Amino acid sequence: ANMAYETQTIEEYNEYAFVIKKVTVNPDVPFGNTFECHVQTIFHDMGYNQCKMIASVEANFIGRQPLVAWKIKNAMYDGVTDFFVAKGEVICEHALWEKAEAEESLL
Repeated sequence: ANMAYETQTIEEYNEYAFVIKKVTVNPDVPFGNTFECHVQTIFHDMGYNQCKMIASVEANFIGRQPLVAWKIKNAMYDGVTDFFVAKGEVICEHALWEKAEAEESLL
């Protein structure tokens, strides 16, 4: 396990959507001082108990890219994809639980 440092910023917030930008650095991994992981997530209210999550990731290399930049990018994309699949599952599970609680309270 390696230490990661993360900064999250709310880039936009209104009644229809909010956008979170996250920058992660991993100085303890090989070539860790040469890149940052930039992730942006948009949560968009689609109306009547529906929302859409849009996520993107970008490898930002500081200075010259190392020869293994493609490996770093692939590992970054795989890790972020796994994270967002898990995050989406948790959000859906929580939303279903909230809906069941609301329906139960109406009875």
